[in-house]
Amino acid sequence: MISDYHNVTSAPTTVGYDSTWIIVSVVLAIVGGIAAYIVFVSKENNGEYSGFLASLHDFLNFKKFYVKDILKTLYIVTTIFITLSSFSYISSSITLFFMTLILGNIVARISYEIILMTITIVDNVTEINQKMSKNTDNTKNINKPKKKIVKEESEEK
Repeated sequence: MISDYHNVTSAPTTVGYDSTWIIVSVVLAIVGGIAAYIVFVSKENNGEYSGFLASLHDFLNFKKFYVKDILKTLYIVTTIFITLSSFSYISSSITLFFMTLILGNIVARISYEIILMTITIVDNVTEINQKMSKNTDNTKNINKPKKKIVKEESEEK
């Protein structure tokens, strides 16, 4: 039997090309990151943008968090997957089918609720801190010592 493996030529090594591209990528990422920081993230540019650039400014400054929306979508995908995959057990074990169908969805729900409650607690604490800092700014103005008016003794006599 004749083997054709000895005629197969290996692809030329592209290690030099790959490492060059990685170095170029790192340099471009650093330059792009610095430029994006200067243009969008610096505090000097707050309120200067409108439309898409304003939403990009808010996105890069983390003014809105998207984790809740992503987790809700992942929860829906997970429950659909658990429900559909549980039907693969129906022919082998009806008990395993019902356990996967019911308990799998319950475990998924509890897991996602714990994650979302943690995120909600963080949001609430952040909101409380913001309100407390506003209140302390207001109380500093209220609690400033007032100049006492000293009455002269001659007026009292």
